[in-house]
Amino acid sequence: MKRIEPKDLIERLGVEGLCETADRYYADVDLDDEQHFKPFGSISDAPMTLKYLGEVLAGLELGVGMSVLDFGAGTGWISRHLGQMGLRALALDPSTKALELASNFAEQERARPLGIPPEFLEFDGRRVPLSDESVDRVLCFDAFHHVPNPGDIVAELFRVLKDGGIVGMSEPGATHSSSEMSQYEMRSFDVLENDVDVQVLAKTAADVGFSEFWSVPVLDHAIPIRPRTQQLFVRGVPPLKSLWRIFRGLQQSYSNRSVFFFRKGRERPDSRRPLGLSHTLRARAEPGARAGLPVPIALEIDNTGSAHWLSENLRDLGVVKVGIQLVDGPTGAHPDFRRASLPGPVGPGDSAVIETSDLLERSGHYELKIDLVSESVCWFEQLGSAPVTLSLDVAD
Repeated sequence: MKRIEPKDLIERLGVEGLCETADRYYADVDLDDEQHFKPFGSISDAPMTLKYLGEVLAGLELGVGMSVLDFGAGTGWISRHLGQMGLRALALDPSTKALELASNFAEQERARPLGIPPEFLEFDGRRVPLSDESVDRVLCFDAFHHVPNPGDIVAELFRVLKDGGIVGMSEPGATHSSSEMSQYEMRSFDVLENDVDVQVLAKTAADVGFSEFWSVPVLDHAIPIRPRTQQLFVRGVPPLKSLWRIFRGLQQSYSNRSVFFFRKGRERPDSRRPLGLSHTLRARAEPGARAGLPVPIALEIDNTGSAHWLSENLRDLGVVKVGIQLVDGPTGAHPDFRRASLPGPVGPGDSAVIETSDLLERSGHYELKIDLVSESVCWFEQLGSAPVTLSLDVAD
């Protein structure tokens, strides 16, 4: 049987024709198909899917409320899970049928605690329908090898990505088109199964302006290690035979599939992730507090970490606020007593001065613990910053 070359399929069908074949590919998929249940739709596929997807998610350095372009989303299973993690997922695919299924699947799961419903975007195979620098991250999982015009698409991803943003991909290797399954897919469905040469793609990314490229080694099959050998690894003296087996496993894995990333510009950490959150805090309450009247509290806050503090975001996700906890009082404790907003974003090394007030309705002794909180991320105290405790005696 004659071998099918990807370039011949591209020449015969072109970008528009391959978009049409993608749509036909999903024609027979319904709500009972395993596509609906990914990544657990297949016993044979689930372990590898979870392994590679986990590496992509880790490398993307995601934070709550970030916008993520799910390039080649298909039936949108990744986009649905991104939404459940508090991410704004933009599911992009050339197949209107796939996006229709993705919307139906998402609608079925509304009863579950879906954080942010995905948005669905139809792709014409050439231009991503988003404005310049409009997304924080791009995720492409097992989809880029279907792209007939990789150079143009890499340039498009660069265009829509914000400065400091990351593209993360998991794709088959440089001999993908030769596999029996790839030949079957191209012969039976006219679906492009292109080779992905990471070195070529890295050069393409650099040419369009990406500042960094890196890959992550992932073993695509388990290498059993006996307990005694594991202890030798822990002690720093692993046997050469075991190291050789791991090296050969990585070598084979790299030839079959790669997980890799591009970064645009320089990294700019912010409060949507816990990394780099740190403060020093000074608080002072006006004396003479009386029940039923506002108690002014003056706060001086220094950003001593490396992350930028956001003052606004979708659903306040990752927004830094002053959090006041009532440790003790006439009515008992309250772990989430008050919130106060910062006057604006605060960069590393910068400071903020704010005044807030609490209405303490009963007389008595109050213990207030004051800290910063990145909403839906963490309290700064959890990362080592010291909160401030105020003791207040409130008169009638």
